[in-house]
Amino acid sequence: MPSKSAAKKRAGRPSGGAKSPPEGLQAPGTGDDAQREQPLQTYAICRFICKKTFRNHNPEATNRRKRNRKPLEEVSGNSSKAAATDALRTVQEVENSHVLLLSKKRKEISPEESRSRIEEVSHEDHEDERARKRLRESSDQMFEFAEQPYGDPERIAESTTTGALDLLKERNSLEGTSQWDDVGMLQGTENELARPPSPEVGIGDACNGPCSDQESLSSLSSGAGETSEDQALRDRQDILRTLHLRERLEQTAAESISETESSASNTPDPDEPLPVTSTIETVRFAEEFVSAISVATLDGDKLDAAVLDRLRNPQPPMKDRDLEKHRLSLDLYLDCKTGAEDVYNSVRATLMRHQPGLDILSLYSVRQLIETVTGISPVYDDMCIDGCCAYVAFLKDKLVCFVCGKPRYLDNTGNKLVPYQQACTIPLGPQLQALKQSKDGALAMQYRARKMQDILDARSRGIDIPFDDIFSGSDLINLGKILDVPPPNEDDILIGLSIDGAQLYQDKKSDTWFGIWIVYDYDPLIRYKRRHILPAFIIPGPEKPKNVESFLFRSLYHLSALQRENSGAGFKLYDALKGSVVTSRPFFVFGTADTVGLVELDGRVGHQGAKGCRLGCPMKGRHKPNVGVYNPAHLKPNDYTVDGCDHPDYDFRNIQNPTVQKYRTDLKTVAAARTQTAYEKARRNTGICKPTLISGLRYALPPPKCFTVDLMHHLFLNIPVASLDLWRGVMKCDSTDTKKDWDWVVCQGKKWEEHGKLVDEAKKYTPSWFDHFPRNPALKLNSGFKATEFKRYFFELGPVLFRTLLPDKYYQNYIKLVRAVQILVQKRITLKELQEAHKLLIQYVEEFEHLYYQRRADRLHFCRPCIHTLLHLAKEVHRVGPGAYTTQYTLEGTIGLLTRDIRQHSTPFANVIQIGVRRSQYNALQAIYPQFAEAPKSLPEHSKECGNGYILLPPRSESATTLHSPEQYAAIFNATGLKVVRRWGKIILPNGQTIRSRYQQDRPTTLNRRVTRMVKLQYEDSIAYGEIQFFFHHQGDAYALASLFSEPNTQIHEETLSAVSARHYLGNNNLVVVKSDQILTLVSMQPLPPKAGEPPNLWVVMGKLGVDELRPMEDVGPDGEENSLSAIRERVITWLEQCGDADIGNRLPCGHRHDLPLSDNDWVVPTSDDIEIEPYTFTNVKEDGSDSEDHRPKKKAKSKKSLEEALKNIDESLVDIEEEIILTLEGYD
Repeated sequence: MPSKSAAKKRAGRPSGGAKSPPEGLQAPGTGDDAQREQPLQTYAICRFICKKTFRNHNPEATNRRKRNRKPLEEVSGNSSKAAATDALRTVQEVENSHVLLLSKKRKEISPEESRSRIEEVSHEDHEDERARKRLRESSDQMFEFAEQPYGDPERIAESTTTGALDLLKERNSLEGTSQWDDVGMLQGTENELARPPSPEVGIGDACNGPCSDQESLSSLSSGAGETSEDQALRDRQDILRTLHLRERLEQTAAESISETESSASNTPDPDEPLPVTSTIETVRFAEEFVSAISVATLDGDKLDAAVLDRLRNPQPPMKDRDLEKHRLSLDLYLDCKTGAEDVYNSVRATLMRHQPGLDILSLYSVRQLIETVTGISPVYDDMCIDGCCAYVAFLKDKLVCFVCGKPRYLDNTGNKLVPYQQACTIPLGPQLQALKQSKDGALAMQYRARKMQDILDARSRGIDIPFDDIFSGSDLINLGKILDVPPPNEDDILIGLSIDGAQLYQDKKSDTWFGIWIVYDYDPLIRYKRRHILPAFIIPGPEKPKNVESFLFRSLYHLSALQRENSGAGFKLYDALKGSVVTSRPFFVFGTADTVGLVELDGRVGHQGAKGCRLGCPMKGRHKPNVGVYNPAHLKPNDYTVDGCDHPDYDFRNIQNPTVQKYRTDLKTVAAARTQTAYEKARRNTGICKPTLISGLRYALPPPKCFTVDLMHHLFLNIPVASLDLWRGVMKCDSTDTKKDWDWVVCQGKKWEEHGKLVDEAKKYTPSWFDHFPRNPALKLNSGFKATEFKRYFFELGPVLFRTLLPDKYYQNYIKLVRAVQILVQKRITLKELQEAHKLLIQYVEEFEHLYYQRRADRLHFCRPCIHTLLHLAKEVHRVGPGAYTTQYTLEGTIGLLTRDIRQHSTPFANVIQIGVRRSQYNALQAIYPQFAEAPKSLPEHSKECGNGYILLPPRSESATTLHSPEQYAAIFNATGLKVVRRWGKIILPNGQTIRSRYQQDRPTTLNRRVTRMVKLQYEDSIAYGEIQFFFHHQGDAYALASLFSEPNTQIHEETLSAVSARHYLGNNNLVVVKSDQILTLVSMQPLPPKAGEPPNLWVVMGKLGVDELRPMEDVGPDGEENSLSAIRERVITWLEQCGDADIGNRLPCGHRHDLPLSDNDWVVPTSDDIEIEPYTFTNVKEDGSDSEDHRPKKKAKSKKSLEEALKNIDESLVDIEEEIILTLEGYD
């Protein structure tokens, strides 16, 4: 502390030397000496506080501080949140010291007594070690600043107050506090820290901030009207308020430090594992796993030496010619891959017997060859026979299960340790390396980089893009910013993990868990195909795994090791397209599971917990008296006083997701619990049970952002079950309630049976290409109804069939849900559609609680978690793209593929593990050598290809004949001039759909088949629906004669919010001829049961949910060619290369049109009433290179330079080039 002489020297310094202290630090008084002396006394005590606090926690730092004195600018410019928090604490204690000085003037207390009181305030130790360290550092900086010879109190106050204000602003924005919080909020100017006024304390005292009222402060200093007892009471209150303030500031400092550390970066220290701090076993186990994952290395993984060498020194794949000698063995093995081993051996023996010279590898040898070529070798971990845990990480040396106490190894096996059971993990690294070892595979993996570039280009131009992939979501667009790392480049890979359990046998306990990796770098058209899905692990049964983290550990440990290779640059792989080895960072973006499985992945409480929202929103549920199950009811029940659940109504329109910082703060609260009671309280208040293992990954979308909604289980299982339980009257009814008041119960008795028959009859109008058609719900609803059945029944048939069954107010509520789901399950959603869906879901949930729950405590169980989750769906689309790309359908399909190949039922778990390993090796082999991929099916005899993927199929008429129907004859003659045509019965669209016609389905042999001839098509710049009469071929193209339906019934259309489009069938009265590329997709037309007063014979359009049209109407030019710039550009480059300029493709700019869909399936800008698309014109080029309005084709180009300039102009201005450019190029030729 500086001497008194030094203080006097500074007190007597001329006014030009140092600025006067700020107003908040000035004491009242008269004369210049009094005005100078009082703030310096206050400032001296401020320095004393900082110095004393610092020395109490770090007495050895004084010499270090003197040796390493920081410059004034560096200290004063400190912007650390922790330093700002400590600065706020110092400022407030200065204010408290100010009050004590005023008390000294009233009571003439000695300076020693005043300092003693302040020292008592600052002497208590901090409990948290990190907070203590940060407070020491910030105190050191503050003390050094005060020790400067010309330290300016005003600069100190300004810098510390500004830092504190910034901290409080950020805390307010992150935590969503109200106007006031525990410490205080900004009010008025930035130079004034204010707190909520207290009725007991004046505006000018320590708890309410600096006093700006000089008159009241003077009155206080003089002690006018106060007795000695009042003064003593005021002094005690000052000290108590100071202590209270100190505690609050210490708490704020600790929270700010945790926020600073959590928000600074998601990248852990590469040399230091994450700490393990909890004393609660569940939390500590998870922390142990996370800590091990955070410092994972490939050397510490259970990898063979050959696999490890391949990961670190990748080489180009074996040449095709070197593999050719084993081609027959490989082809035979792949053809027999789904059969028993005897099939391969028998065929091999037969071939070698008839051709002795054939060299066909044995089954063992061919499997070894595939493992060598792909580099995929499984890793096995011992596990408890009851599925309690896997013996990995800190459990690897245990000989008995810590849960059930059963031994790890079999008895009487001699010197060899044989485990009872083993779980299988298929390493991700070799599977990812295989994806880019062929040019086709590497090119397919570039989709993500191209997509992201197009999105960023559009955003820079201010263009609103639709949500048509996960990369359209804000979290993926800002991935690099969220992680505070360079964003993913074209060499990096984005992956997701999906887990779920399944029963191998219906009538036998056989619980088996599966995991798969999904590679998001692929185009969605191929991303979810079986050959692009990478198996991750298989956990054998028959018991359900208990400590799932131990089974997930191996997969995530390996992923972390890949991320941390080469000092965080990623692992190495060979890129065939580049012809070189590149480093790739695998980014983890999503972890998906059903509602039950997600608990094991994200570490949150179950859906019946107090905060059971799967997305972790702050909404707290309510439970019935003496019942421990929470229900997410937004509206508070009437006459409800259950402690902890009687909070007011939640705002349906303001449901928030937690931030990463909030999640980490809550997680630390859980980890800090030292007793079981404290842990349960923290778990109830935060909704978190334990940390998720994903927290240990270096490159991962941080929790809770990496978890989203699974539409499959949520919309197509949970929501239909919740609604039908109410309508059928099977929902539990408490004793204080009565079902007689349930006017929504209509699905009972004869009405319900008739309803089931209507569902059965609808099957004949539904194409077999649609999902599995639902069984009769009146008979089979409780017999394992599948998600595909619920989807078809509840959301597609339901709007038609429930319309005459449900009371109107319940049907209107239901139809809002249907319309919103129709939007949200699409693979391409515009912002306008998303806003519509969000609005409808808010209305649905709010009306649901008013209609069914009715604020009755005995009906709280009506409010199921799936109802609340609906409020998050639209926001999730904005955050991570359409939910269609993150459903569990992919994993469910993979489980079906693996389990259907089980042949050895005596050991099914070992069998399915081997099937999974083989599947990963097949996929890798096909990725490295695309020639091993399954060949496309051959076309039927007498089929006719018509270009662009359209294929006409028989039956067909013997020859071209005259049509007997005058209406059909007139329609075809007027459109094409043909008087005779040859009719065809079917056509295959490029999307794989087979569309039939009335000509084919009216034949006697096909009368009982499902109707598969109704289509959605583009006609005269609008969308129409029709029935195909027949197809015919004309001038190289396929045409169809269609009978269009009428325009939709306006009343029904508006009543059902566009969810039901009812139309009349017009037959031969509305025949049109359309080209095959005008057919968008296959639909179903269902008869509409009419209500009283409605016209009969109405048919309802019913499409397959989540299926987009074949292509948007703008993508097809008048001559059938693709109208995208990239397609035309490729044709131009091809023509130029034929002219001798082979390098032209590398010199032309690569522009993109963002108003039209691109041929490589890039995003499409929505066309709505709010966006005007200007017409495009083609500008020809004169011989001198200038523009011309002459659109006639040129005969000859003077120079190739002018043509290059024209092409450059095409790319830069994004003009429309359709038929005219083709004519122009023909002119140049």
